[in-house]
Amino acid sequence: MPVSPAQAFALVNGGNFASCLTLPREQTLQIFCTDEYRTGKGKVNEEAEVAWRFMGTTRIVACTAAVLADKACGAEDKKKLNGALAATSLINAGFFAANDTMKRDVKPAMRALNIATNLGVGAYALKEALGK
Repeated sequence: MPVSPAQAFALVNGGNFASCLTLPREQTLQIFCTDEYRTGKGKVNEEAEVAWRFMGTTRIVACTAAVLADKACGAEDKKKLNGALAATSLINAGFFAANDTMKRDVKPAMRALNIATNLGVGAYALKEALGK
């Protein structure tokens, strides 16, 4: 059985957001962010710590919901779900590609990985949404 767009979305995004939820913020900053950001305005503080955890929690719920919806949807609703996943993934890729903060503060390799994987999932989900 091939991987569905919802499963691909969850796989691509779930690891990122699980790290937001479970790893110490300093460790995730070392993985994802430039040294300049990590030691400057990205320094760990209570507000950033809480926001980081909430982001992880809400995105894990989104990934889980997408996979569950994928299993429960009929053909027409699955096209709509795939359209929403395509839009979300393509918007995510756009943010990583064009946003000044992403360009400046995210490590180039992590930024490129996020752009590539989101473009891939977005294209696959769009193909499935259009029934091609």
